[in-house]
Amino acid sequence: MPKAKKKTVRRAAPKRGELPHVMSELITIALKDLKKAEKTKGYVVDMSDWHSQDELECRTSGGGDLIRTEKVCSVCFAGSVMAFSLKVKKDAHVEPNKFGTHNANAFYALNNLREGDVTGAAGYLGIDREGLYDFNRGIAEYEYMDSKPFHDDMAKLAKDLKKAGY
Repeated sequence: MPKAKKKTVRRAAPKRGELPHVMSELITIALKDLKKAEKTKGYVVDMSDWHSQDELECRTSGGGDLIRTEKVCSVCFAGSVMAFSLKVKKDAHVEPNKFGTHNANAFYALNNLREGDVTGAAGYLGIDREGLYDFNRGIAEYEYMDSKPFHDDMAKLAKDLKKAGY
């Protein structure tokens, strides 16, 4: 575990509808919302979509005959926060800039964090990167059929950041 000096930073509570700019808190919120997306009918997780309506196709093996299609909401790690914490409707296509600079920066930070880029996330959140380089790490790629390694890596990152005051 990185040996970073514990930082105590006084932060104002986020305003209603604003996401925190504390990395460990953002990850915790996103993990909770990602689990909801994984369990909620009509949502699929795709780390290349922020939050958009998509069409899921069911075909016979080998990409053969189309059996049926279903409209779904496709979300990434940050997009799950848009869907569940910020209550964006399933059929909406939204990107971070729809939420104002404060929340957009939180979403961009989450995108960096899901890839283990803590210093990049800090830049979006206005946090001094000094002492954070040791927190950068590899994070398991999100796999829809087995998301546990991703969840475990992100929970560990959140724990390490929280312990250091981030």
